Amino acid sequence: MTVGSTPRRATPADPMPGTSVDRSIPSPKRRNLPPELGPDAIAILEGRTFLYSDAVGDVARGSIGGLVHADTRFLNHWLLTVDGERLLALRSGTVDHYSAAFFLTNPRMASLAPNTIGVRRLRFVGDGLHERIEVSSFSEQPIRVELRLAVGNDFADLFEVKDFVRDRSAEIRHDHASDGSRLAFRYANQGFEAETVVEVSPPANHVEGDDLVWDLDLPPRGEWACDLHVPLRLGPMAIEPLHQDFGDVFAPEGSDSVSHWLAQIPHLEADSHLLSEVVAKTARDLLALRIAARTETEDILLPAAGLPWFLTLFGRDTLITAYQTVAFGPRVARGALVALARFQGTKRDDFRDEEPGKILHELRTGELTQLGLKPHSP
Repeated sequence: MTVGSTPRRATPADPMPGTSVDRSIPSPKRRNLPPELGPDAIAILEGRTFLYSDAVGDVARGSIGGLVHADTRFLNHWLLTVDGERLLALRSGTVDHYSAAFFLTNPRMASLAPNTIGVRRLRFVGDGLHERIEVSSFSEQPIRVELRLAVGNDFADLFEVKDFVRDRSAEIRHDHASDGSRLAFRYANQGFEAETVVEVSPPANHVEGDDLVWDLDLPPRGEWACDLHVPLRLGPMAIEPLHQDFGDVFAPEGSDSVSHWLAQIPHLEADSHLLSEVVAKTARDLLALRIAARTETEDILLPAAGLPWFLTLFGRDTLITAYQTVAFGPRVARGALVALARFQGTKRDDFRDEEPGKILHELRTGELTQLGLKPHSP
């Protein structure tokens, strides 16, 4: 396409100049932002994996929450109910950056008086999502309740999560185990493939649609527990986290990633208690926002820009942040330089805004980028 005699240059905002506009894609004026999860929302993260939920630990369908890894959402619905009623949060929060705990109870219900049962949810992310659900009865009489975990996903690209999610339901294949031990969702579009598997122990009594359902017969003061694992397929350059439990506070002293990181960095002693606290908090926050990666020759650490939209490699932002972290040792700064040099431009590509020697702006690996609809590939 030309304007006069001058060709129009392809850009990320207009990758194919002169082509018609797909009217099925909402324009910015019709943009419908998904609802937030409330002021008490809780996020846990490790590397490029995070889970964002409300204060009860639930993810409602249609919100910005869910389990996201490497720019793809693998769960967009994760909602726990008892006899069809949602639970109430007594207390919840993060244990550390990659794990959280939720202490819940039941509201007044037709089948149960308020506070008859207690539910504790413990979760962490690392090699996927791990969640343990523990139910305790406070009743002096036997009770029977239905515990249901509604599960779903849309395999949305992260760019879609904060804007407009394309409906992929017709392309998502459901392959659930009949014995209630596993749910499986599979999606493929051209060269892009994604899978979500939910492993359940003990198995649910039955599966209704995409819901796991347990019929619990609790004796007086009885207890019950279940473990769920959602493994994620890590890329060839990713490094699998070493977490084995629901928080570094439960690990033997000196054996966890937080203690190991803090033992390696310089320590500041100052007359100002505030300054000392700021530096210590900065060190822990930097630990939470590290991305571990593997090159052909070495393992590196990179600084991520932030949760939830920016857990990836940037150009200018990564360089500036890495420079500012040198006070905590050179490893993060070295990792940033190695990674950016690896992706340094080698040719002219107007769609990606690439030129020889140029440093990339942003690296993404979701469906839209892999299919060439977004310009953020290396």
